[in-house]
Amino acid sequence: LRESEEKYRNLVETSRESIIRLDLKGNVLFANKATEELTGYTQEEGIGMNIRKAIPAKYQPKALANLLKARQGMLIPFFEFVIRRKDGRLVTVESSGQAIHKDGKVVGVQVVTRDITERKQAEEKERETEYLRELDRLRTELLANISHELRTPLASIKGFATMLLDYEDRLNRDEKRDYLETIDKNTDRLVELIEQLLEMSRLEAGMLSINKRSASISRLCREVIAEVQVRSSTHRFTLDIPAKLPRVNADAKRIWQVLDNIIDNSVKYSDDGTEVNMAVRRKGPELLFTVTDHGMGIPRNDLPRVFNRMFHSPKIPGATGAGLGLSICRGLVEAHGGKIWIESDEGKGTRCFFTLPLDTGKGDRHDKKGGR
Repeated sequence: LRESEEKYRNLVETSRESIIRLDLKGNVLFANKATEELTGYTQEEGIGMNIRKAIPAKYQPKALANLLKARQGMLIPFFEFVIRRKDGRLVTVESSGQAIHKDGKVVGVQVVTRDITERKQAEEKERETEYLRELDRLRTELLANISHELRTPLASIKGFATMLLDYEDRLNRDEKRDYLETIDKNTDRLVELIEQLLEMSRLEAGMLSINKRSASISRLCREVIAEVQVRSSTHRFTLDIPAKLPRVNADAKRIWQVLDNIIDNSVKYSDDGTEVNMAVRRKGPELLFTVTDHGMGIPRNDLPRVFNRMFHSPKIPGATGAGLGLSICRGLVEAHGGKIWIESDEGKGTRCFFTLPLDTGKGDRHDKKGGR
């Protein structure tokens, strides 16, 4: 028995892992040499100390819950938490525990602990490396897609400009006008693409400018509908807002941009002659915006990805653009403290929702003109 105890003592003292024994209140009865290296407390300082002293308050519930299980006779596999060394430095560790029995009763707990700080740092570095790899892949993909999107209108502009220069004497007035209109249309498309790229860059860099002021949502919605009706005369646009609608503290230009982009998508993916409806309602401390169309809808599997950069559903024919619009909308809405989401029934239509928070602390100011 003495030989066995001596071997056990030598094994414990030479272990590279911290081994401590606690009484049922969590006070240290024994600590090996490795515990001193791990915690910074000498073996003499550690004896009698309650383990709560070495565990930050944030991590105590988890550690103490496992200690309680061990006191109940359960074997506790390794679990992760954080300890605070004597010098104040935080160390990530993992511990396991088991009950100490005497005369058939649980009299304490033995805890084995090892420092995993370096391993966690290595894992974090690997995650950062993987994130950078994914970021690089996305940037490469973005450049490839943007290059394609830019090349199409540029080729059209170049082609028709060359025709005007080389065959000016052979073209009649109507042909020249058609060519110029095509050049004008593709130039607008280039400007839109470049503006979207700049907006996405600002969002990712955290440099997006949001100038919030008290804004009339009723007036903003009416102006948006009037503008898109002129631009897209092949669709019917309706507006459904209550007679009294609270003003909001928002960047009206950015909210216009969000609504315009959502409505543009509705027009793009619905048939001529169909209706696009915009509605606004107050929902508690928020305004809820809804844009509804009766187009082809979005496949269920694609819904979680519609706000991703560069996403085009392979099941939606004729999808155009750089795929940045909805991603920018999400960034603008979230910058205002709101949320945005989409519901869709394939073959029946799509509903795009977003919210803007109301400043309820100062009392609501209302616009008196609603409309439908």
